[in-house]
Amino acid sequence: MSRNGKTVLVTGANRGLGAAIASEFHDAGWHVIGTARNANALSSETVDMPLALDLSDPASLRDLTKTINDSGAEISLLINNAGFNPKDKKGDPNYFQSTFKIDHFSGTNVAESMWINALMPTELVSKLLPNPTDDAVVLNISSWLGSIGEKDMGGHYGYAGSKALLNIMTRSQWNGRAHHALRLL
Repeated sequence: MSRNGKTVLVTGANRGLGAAIASEFHDAGWHVIGTARNANALSSETVDMPLALDLSDPASLRDLTKTINDSGAEISLLINNAGFNPKDKKGDPNYFQSTFKIDHFSGTNVAESMWINALMPTELVSKLLPNPTDDAVVLNISSWLGSIGEKDMGGHYGYAGSKALLNIMTRSQWNGRAHHALRLL
């Protein structure tokens, strides 16, 4: 258990922003549950409970939430950081173009971004509802590209669209907050 009695769940805690967030909370005395596609990629120095989560796989999300719910962990803070940027799909050189330029547009590929970056994080919140503390908070990591008012360039249909969807899903959860104990930032 943590020194301060609080537990944070950080998705995508294996690198970049997610690893930094996990480290900061661990140093502050929180119990850190961290996820990555491969749980072995998580640092045992900053993650107390390493778990696998692949947001492209519904079974992975079910397994994760079952493990957390069965453990009895009470989540004080959920940070939905894990995500997908189509430019990182190196195995298919045309994939990024199909999500970035209108003349190469692929609805299927753009939908994959929506699925991973917005719909699955929302489902994660839904499946963790049995275990939040009374003052639990959800923080969904977005991007300026997801802002309709701030996005001033074309393209980025997959990534920008998925972050815009995440923003509206967050807003919808916030507006429905009276139905559950979670607060959203």
